[in-house]
Amino acid sequence: MGTMGEGAFIIVLTAAALVLAGWFDVRVGDSRPKSPSHRILHSGVAYILLQASMAILRYVDDAGAASSGMAVAVLAVFLPALVYAFLSGLWLLRTVAEVARAPRH
Repeated sequence: MGTMGEGAFIIVLTAAALVLAGWFDVRVGDSRPKSPSHRILHSGVAYILLQASMAILRYVDDAGAASSGMAVAVLAVFLPALVYAFLSGLWLLRTVAEVARAPRH
């Protein structure tokens, strides 16, 4: 059996992050942010966390970490940031859906 290529790993990691975000959104239920401004704020924080996680990954890579060390960094730092980004994106989609359903005067 062959090893997973980088492209396949990226696809699987992204799909896993999306599934985890959907699962977490269902689990959070009514505790998710109610106001559009809070949802937008979460998206901004998610963007900052994604940028920071990428900087950490670059640091780990530049430090010459073994592939196992890089895998740990990806799973411990980047995956949670990606899940949070997808989660906040789902919350923004809920906001758009709520605005679309709102009665017009």
